[in-house]
Amino acid sequence: MKMHGCNQEMPSLMTLEKISHALHSPLKDLFDFEYPESKGDAFENEIDKLIAFLKTRDSDDIKMCYQMLKIIFGQIEKNYHHTGKPANIS
Repeated sequence: MKMHGCNQEMPSLMTLEKISHALHSPLKDLFDFEYPESKGDAFENEIDKLIAFLKTRDSDDIKMCYQMLKIIFGQIEKNYHHTGKPANIS
């Protein structure tokens, strides 16, 4: 299964299971998303929780997370083409 226009394969179930195991998290958590409104109290609460969590980590962890988030959001922007819809997958 490849994503059109990206020439990237989707990760296999085995790969996803390895990621899940490495994160000590159930596989379903990789796909179980909650989307707070982009404005308002729920959104601000999520930002506050993220900041509070980051304050508990050392600077190397924060730098690593920042780099990972830049990569993840860069891929999201490429795959969604700013339409809010995923790229065609076959």
